[in-house]
Amino acid sequence: MSLYAVLFNKKPPSNQWGDSRHLFGSWKCSGNFWWCIGVGALIGVVLGCDYAAPRFHLNMAHVRKNEDPEAKFSPAQLKNIAEILTALFGTPDEPHIIADANLGIHEMMELRNLEMAAGPFGSDENGFARGLYRQHCAHCHGVTGDGAGPTAAYLNPYPRDYRRGVFKFKSTPKGEKPTDSDLDRILRNGIPGTAMPSFGLLADDEIEALVEYVKYLALRGEVERNLVLELSDLDEGELLFDSAGAEDGIALIQDVASRVVGRWQRAESKVTIPSTRPDFDSTEAMRQSVERGHQLFEGKIANCYSCHGETALGDGQLDLYDDWTEELEPKNAEKHAQLVSDQERPQPIRNLRPRNLRRGVYRGGRRPIDLYWRIRNGIDGAKMPAIPVVAADARPGTKGVTESEVWDLINYVRSLPYDEISGVKYDIHSNGIQLEKPR
Repeated sequence: MSLYAVLFNKKPPSNQWGDSRHLFGSWKCSGNFWWCIGVGALIGVVLGCDYAAPRFHLNMAHVRKNEDPEAKFSPAQLKNIAEILTALFGTPDEPHIIADANLGIHEMMELRNLEMAAGPFGSDENGFARGLYRQHCAHCHGVTGDGAGPTAAYLNPYPRDYRRGVFKFKSTPKGEKPTDSDLDRILRNGIPGTAMPSFGLLADDEIEALVEYVKYLALRGEVERNLVLELSDLDEGELLFDSAGAEDGIALIQDVASRVVGRWQRAESKVTIPSTRPDFDSTEAMRQSVERGHQLFEGKIANCYSCHGETALGDGQLDLYDDWTEELEPKNAEKHAQLVSDQERPQPIRNLRPRNLRRGVYRGGRRPIDLYWRIRNGIDGAKMPAIPVVAADARPGTKGVTESEVWDLINYVRSLPYDEISGVKYDIHSNGIQLEKPR
């Protein structure tokens, strides 16, 4: 079905731009009294009798930041955006994909995977799992992927808000999307040092369904953000889509959605391929590499010490915020209070703390290739920049480090938990940094 047909023939639920954040689905006790009692014994305690279906809600902080304070967006304009989004993506209980070649969404994910992940937790008539996202993820990340589930306020760091389409731990450079393999790896391994657990015991098809549903939530959130930006360019009260200018509205929606989809589709082609790791085949070779890495860490080009601190304890620059927090303008008390109120997010603001590298806890993974991607690509959403890399035969004075020096930095970072200042003795062996066997 085309976007045109959906927008004209499928009426979205009313009040889609409201603030409802119910968690599990829709339930209304009716019909036979004893039937109601029997079902209520199973789910009534959890859901209650007057349980409203969950709805996506607009990102009101983003809305408020992009409207003219003297001519705020009207309820009709916000409802219009919500209706467009519902036409494109459906609801938390009933996601759908429009097979429109000008959108390309159907090329990114399969409806069967979305149906497995979406909706209330349970199983279908064939016994296949349904509602995986609500079972495993929504209590932290929220039904709509806003990072504000019931447990979110108690966690440090806060769960990810998917709606920006920004992910930290991936194999692609800053500004690019993660690959399916990146998201799969996070689900299987979890994120050390956070409340994100490993879901490695789930079946492969369930992992795949959750990966695609996370992409679905991120894609929907990004399209929403871009539609809000388009709305800010229109005249007061003008709608993005109405029947009078249907063709123009369709073209605009297709353009916005296809641009977001295109960035996801190119992720595989943007993966940073690591250079061959040099052979550190002796204790002396490893010692020299660690020493070179130490010098780079404290040098002006890598500049690691400015955030992680001269002793790598994460006590360098402490007045930073991540991108999600910066949108709420934490340094402007009046604006911040209003945006937090609009967002209905009671979570207190926290500074972005650089990693204490001496703890040996690496949220993006502890393998050498994981550290390579963090250093080489930077970390999206955080203030960790990509290190500038130059060819080994670059002209003297060219700003940057060589690929070999990137590996020296990695060796130094991996040595830090075993340094004497960290309280543990270490030996350097030919196969890397190893703890000295207790005596």
